[in-house]
Amino acid sequence: MKAGAVTPGQKDSARLVEMALSSLEPNEVLVKVREVGIDGTDMEINSGKYGEAPPGQDFLVFGHEALGEVEDPGKADFKKGELVVPIVRRPDSCINCRSGQPLKATAKNAG
Repeated sequence: MKAGAVTPGQKDSARLVEMALSSLEPNEVLVKVREVGIDGTDMEINSGKYGEAPPGQDFLVFGHEALGEVEDPGKADFKKGELVVPIVRRPDSCINCRSGQPLKATAKNAG
């Protein structure tokens, strides 16, 4: 799959990269991106101000504001074709996270 990426700390390093699809973990869903926005955070990361690549990678995928369609729901409580809005935050103290529904609540609001 193709993804927009930057090399953290390297100014103007935005580019398309080819990435292999990994197998789904039990709580993961494969989502095909339909629309993606590049915002101020992405521009700041591309200017080299901050950002960190995941372990084992030399790049960071950007474009955290997106609309996607579930391709493979795996074992999660989603349906193929359902529109979703991916989140980049880990569960925190928001009302949905406190009730144990950070992902499904987000998906319900997506469309």
